[in-house]
Amino acid sequence: MGGEHTPIGKDGTVDISPSARFCISEAEIVTALYKGVKLLKEKEDELNKWLFFILKSYIYLLYLFIIFIFKYYSFIYYYKNDI
Repeated sequence: MGGEHTPIGKDGTVDISPSARFCISEAEIVTALYKGVKLLKEKEDELNKWLFFILKSYIYLLYLFIIFIFKYYSFIYYYKNDI
């Protein structure tokens, strides 16, 4: 087998089928590459927004947990020493 069925090379090169290369200009190739990179960047930014939201939520929950523990142990300490 060859052509587009060839595995990706160790240096990252790929082979595309001759039908995909037939009658296509360099401008079309560069345009397709630009659109692909732009789409990848948009998806990466969207993922980063979600990751930031998840991280922020985790930090907030950790903060609430610490406050709860602090108040709980303060309550116990107060009533232990009150007796």
